[in-house]
Amino acid sequence: NGEEVMSTDDAVKMVGKSPRPLKMEMYIPPDVKVVKTEGKYMVKYDSNSTEAPSTCTEWKPKYVVAGDMLGKPHMLYMYRSKAEYDIAVKEAQIPGKVLSVKVKQFDIRGARILDETGQVRYPGKGTWYYFTVVRSFGLPIKISATRQEDLTPVYDGIMAFLERESKRRMDAAAERRERYTASYSAETYY
Repeated sequence: NGEEVMSTDDAVKMVGKSPRPLKMEMYIPPDVKVVKTEGKYMVKYDSNSTEAPSTCTEWKPKYVVAGDMLGKPHMLYMYRSKAEYDIAVKEAQIPGKVLSVKVKQFDIRGARILDETGQVRYPGKGTWYYFTVVRSFGLPIKISATRQEDLTPVYDGIMAFLERESKRRMDAAAERRERYTASYSAETYY
C-alpha cells in the first residue's frame, strides 16, 4: 500500500487491515539481531519427571513457538505442525475469528531451565539433546532435538524472556527498597 510504519504495533494494525495478498518490504538495521524463536521439536509435557523419557515413543512431535506474534511473551505455544501455526497466524488477524487449529499454551513466568545440555540415547535412534523448563506451577516441559544446535532458537527465546523477567523483578525490588528506606530517612526521632 506504500505506507510507511515506524512501530511494531502500527505494523500489526496495518497488516490486519490490508487486503490480501500482501506484499511487505522490511528493513532490519545492521545492529539488530533477528532471532527466530520457533522450530519443530519432540516434547514431553505430561509427567512430573524433569528427565528425558525412557523410550523415544513417549515424546510428541510439536511445532514450538516461544512468545509468538499472536500471544504473550510469557507463553510457550505448541502446534501440531508449522502449517497449523501459519493457519493460526492468518486466522488471528481476523477480528472475532476463533482459531480452527489446536494449540497448547504454557505459561513460563517464574520458570527455570534444567539440563541445558541434557542428552539421552535411544536404541537405533542415536543421541537426542534436550532441556527442561521447570515452571513455577504445572508439569515440567522437556524439549528435544537430534542435534544440539537445533535447540538454540527456542532455548534462546525462552531464556530471553526469563532474563527480561528476572531483570524486571530485580528492578522492582530495588525500587521498593528505595521507597522503603526513603520513608525512614524522612522521619525525625527525639
